[in-house]
Amino acid sequence: MTDWLSAAEIADRRLPGLPKSRGGVLRLARAEGWQRGEPYPTDPTGVWRRRIGAGGGLEFHASVLPAKARALLNATA
Repeated sequence: MTDWLSAAEIADRRLPGLPKSRGGVLRLARAEGWQRGEPYPTDPTGVWRRRIGAGGGLEFHASVLPAKARALLNATA
């Protein structure tokens, strides 16, 4: 399973219970507080981090996703 995913990667995978667009995923992340606290690794319990490399942006830990979406990610890993 991929532990860290960008909003675009989450949307592209068309996971159950999640928006199918990058913007929709970012709105959901804000609404559900996925970006709480300090970024990982500053806060080892963090569920988001700044993406390194082309495009930048944020990545979210798979643990913030709904159970059905996590199960599908595990099955395809």
